[in-house]
Amino acid sequence: MKVSRIFLDANIFVAAVGRPAGGSGTLLTLCARGFLTAVASRRVIAEAERNIREKLGTEALQKFYELLVGVRPRIVPDPPPRVVRRFARVINKKDAPVLAAAVHNRADALVTLDTDFSPPTVHRAAGAVQILDPGSVLRLLRRSEES
Repeated sequence: MKVSRIFLDANIFVAAVGRPAGGSGTLLTLCARGFLTAVASRRVIAEAERNIREKLGTEALQKFYELLVGVRPRIVPDPPPRVVRRFARVINKKDAPVLAAAVHNRADALVTLDTDFSPPTVHRAAGAVQILDPGSVLRLLRRSEES
């Protein structure tokens, strides 16, 4: 399985800022070094910024901005409402724009820590876009490196 263009959910940024040495932080380091291409929608970036400010404080917010400069994610527009509505049939209204953006922008994988993306119906709706947590992406990269 090829994974090179990853769509990041907001919780990946929050986790990376809160614990840089964890799986999310490691994944973003690989993006910053050019091993992976990070993609996020405007909505995801705004959600990450809001969550970091509310949960981790203004000092962490500065780390988030520095992380964005290092990672240089490709910021894509939010998908059209008709595309979001299609995914709202299989996942909650809050997460539908994230799934829609990952699929609409042809990511290899949507990387998230949110278990709402786990049901088989969501995976089927994602089509070719794999839904993975950071650890799964890191394991896939290790396996492909070994082969």
